[in-house]
Amino acid sequence: MNVVEIQNAKATLDGGDVLFTGKEIFVGVGKRTNEAGAQAVAEAFPEYAVSKVNFSHCEALHLKDVFNMAGKNVMAVAPGPDVQGVLRQMQDVADYPYHVMQMDSRLGTDMLYTNGHLVHHVRQEMGDKSYGMLDQFIEPEIQRVEVNMNQLSFEGRGISGLALLILKMETYLDTLDEKILGPRHHIQMTELAKVGGTISSLAILIARTSKPKRIVSNIQDEDLGYFTMWKRSDQIH
Repeated sequence: MNVVEIQNAKATLDGGDVLFTGKEIFVGVGKRTNEAGAQAVAEAFPEYAVSKVNFSHCEALHLKDVFNMAGKNVMAVAPGPDVQGVLRQMQDVADYPYHVMQMDSRLGTDMLYTNGHLVHHVRQEMGDKSYGMLDQFIEPEIQRVEVNMNQLSFEGRGISGLALLILKMETYLDTLDEKILGPRHHIQMTELAKVGGTISSLAILIARTSKPKRIVSNIQDEDLGYFTMWKRSDQIH
């Protein structure tokens, strides 16, 4: 895991103001995040386009209180004229188009899309209309996980604020599947690893022996010197 430290002491940055769409990053500059904090995000992720949006006039505390990804190109948006103003900013600076899934409450917008899974509230918490929007917009191949957040929602805790995303080991295995085309063998090294044992230190590579092959030569008798011990194979009896 790479850790990037913010060098500007005046920078303020809240993770709830950083929205990653899978293609680009939006940073809401408002109550918890300032311009320097948004610049720090851009410096930490130079491989992605990072766009700042003015979030200071929005009633919500965090950008992800009212905006969240619900699929590869689907963005869930909370209601309200202040939110619509921020949405127009995002549409103006975005490098990619997104389908807007307009929800009827902030609670309905609270969701987390990752690794082909969408974690969202149960119908009783979202309401029938917002829940129906999921049925309409979410592709069938996306696996939906419903969670009951009734008690935590009273404390203002959203799904994205209670999740810590980490890199899955399967990511490295996928790389092996892509790069290594030959046969692979999996072995269990749990106990040996405790004493520092590694696969390479426990293996001795030896050359494979093959059957000798007849070498065809056009050497003649006159090519052989007076003191040579060689003889043509067809003269050996």
